[in-house]
Amino acid sequence: RVVIHIHNHIDNEIKVAELADVASVTNTYFIRLFKQVFSQTPVQYINQKKVERAQLLLFTSDCSVKELSYKLGFSDHSYFIRLFHKITGITPQEYRKQLKA
Repeated sequence: RVVIHIHNHIDNEIKVAELADVASVTNTYFIRLFKQVFSQTPVQYINQKKVERAQLLLFTSDCSVKELSYKLGFSDHSYFIRLFHKITGITPQEYRKQLKA
């Protein structure tokens, strides 16, 4: 249920407390259990999925990186760019250029 919730709400800000509620457990227990199952924290998983969605949108749309970051629920587009770079090794602009080349 939690993974489905994440995928259905990937365009919004998703809080760990919200996911713990979906799983009907405490925040602490949820984080521990999630990490056991997925080998990463809920926040890392959510960020990975947001970057994957961003990659798709960079390929399929012409919206700016700033617009894209807001569409994915980030309030700070600079943070989104840093996160994208951390996960993929390149910036969103570089990713888009590679797709067009």
